[in-house]
Amino acid sequence: MNLAMQINTINVDKVLVNSCAYGNLNAKILNVKLNSAFLVVKPIINGILSTHDIKVPSHLGKYFILSDLVLGYYNSILFIGLTPTFVGPSAATKQWVLKEAQKALPTGTKDLKIASFN
Repeated sequence: MNLAMQINTINVDKVLVNSCAYGNLNAKILNVKLNSAFLVVKPIINGILSTHDIKVPSHLGKYFILSDLVLGYYNSILFIGLTPTFVGPSAATKQWVLKEAQKALPTGTKDLKIASFN
């Protein structure tokens, strides 16, 4: 599975100006200009990010398939989510388990009956 990256939102929430050595610096104007600059730069950054793919394994062991990868970042928290889907053993593996279980039964015991293996 290949992961493609894209930035959806960049937003400066609050700008605080403690001091300015060369005059008056308006925090509100600076906030608007930074957000406007991010709107202009976002397509350029997304163009660069689209050229780089990250390989993510699609299987976790023999019995799990990984899908629906989600990455997020909000309030200094990075969120990563994957959906594991269980895939049961093959029919041949089920038959082998049944045969081995029947071999382990003592002689004279009736056949091993299993209600459901699914």
